[in-house]
Amino acid sequence: MSVDTAPIVRPSADWRTGRDEEAADVAAGRTPADEAFLANLFPDAFLDPLEPIEAAYEAEVAAASASGSGPASYAAIYAAVEKAVTALNDLNEQGEGAYIETGERERLCEYLEQVIEARGVKVDDMGRELGFGSGELTDEWRDW
Repeated sequence: MSVDTAPIVRPSADWRTGRDEEAADVAAGRTPADEAFLANLFPDAFLDPLEPIEAAYEAEVAAASASGSGPASYAAIYAAVEKAVTALNDLNEQGEGAYIETGERERLCEYLEQVIEARGVKVDDMGRELGFGSGELTDEWRDW
């Protein structure tokens, strides 16, 4: 099993960085305050609870993939995906459905796949074994 040791940037970290950069641009006068939107799009009420969801998901995928990258690990990895997606559903509900929109959905789905692939597991191979198609990793549970 080949494990990619390159760090995966969590969506929460990306969004915090963007928010901080935008705030710095406003403070420096490079961006008008009325054009700044990232603080509203990514409030702490969304990012703070997102971080432990990401951490737990990464740990669960790592543990599940420890048995190898083949079918023996697929069910446990898929269970980790379900747990993360349902937690994200709950978090998005807390934000009245406004936290996760199209761009966020795409970034989160990309991240969920990256975590799996970084452990040496091919999502497409897992999908063929478990009965989901390319791009459908989260479809069974995702409300966002």
